[in-house]
Amino acid sequence: MARRRRSYERLRDETRERFAINIRAERHRLGLTQERAAELVGYSLQYLQRIERQIVNVPLDTLCRFAHAYRVDPADLLRPTETEGA
Repeated sequence: MARRRRSYERLRDETRERFAINIRAERHRLGLTQERAAELVGYSLQYLQRIERQIVNVPLDTLCRFAHAYRVDPADLLRPTETEGA
């Protein structure tokens, strides 16, 4: 049971990290400030910063909001980062 829990926690943390890295990369690619990105997705600047710093777990709705605002497929925001593949 403990092994399964650690596996879940690792998966959760890795997914949170991927999402944070990918939304930051997309924001930079689009030339958006954190303030403008927060406006586009409809969240406060502080919440966006907490997401990018991997402090909060995000619901599926948040994933979809970012995908819609950044005009990418939601799956793209969860893909492994280039550094993970190295």
